[in-house]
Parts: sequence; C-alpha cells; structure tokens
Amino acid sequence: MSPANPANDPAQPFTMTEVGSDDGLNSSNDPFNNAKMEREYLEFMTRGRTPRHAYLVEPSGDPGFKAPTGDPSRGTSGGFSTGKGVGPYTLAPGESVR
Repeated sequence: MSPANPANDPAQPFTMTEVGSDDGLNSSNDPFNNAKMEREYLEFMTRGRTPRHAYLVEPSGDPGFKAPTGDPSRGTSGGFSTGKGVGPYTLAPGESVR
C-alpha cells in the first residue's frame, strides 16, 4: 500500500480497541522517547480488534444492555479512550493516506 494506491486492502493490519485513560503508557507521552514509543506501539497498535466495551461490561449482550448490572468503569478511575490505527505505511513528508 502507498498513498498513490487507493485500493482497499481488507488484510491491512488495523486496530480498534479501548485504552485505559489513566494507564501508565498514557501519561508523560514523549515522542522523543524511543523506548516508550516502541512500548506504546507494541501495546496499543498491535492489539487488533478487541471486544466492544459494552460487551466487556455486559457479556450477555442485549439482556444485559436492557438491565445492566456490570460496572461501566470496569474498576478504573480515568475512563477509556478509543484506540484506532491502520498501517504500517511508509509516507514521505506531506503525504497522507486517504
């Protein structure tokens, strides 16, 4: 894949996940800390497609959604952030994937 190739590649790696907003890797972000950036990539970008938050809270699905008993915070204090990613792409300055 490249910016010049508009073809859709269903086999392209992608991530759709949630990330704990107070998790250790979400604090003190530093794009110049190569070791931390590598850990962020390995932990976040390679997760693939994880179960949706609603199903993690209420695994029974529709019955649980109608009469919820699970804790939406899942024991965390900071909530969740979405994590989405595609790639890898090799892009030159000014190029983008559409």
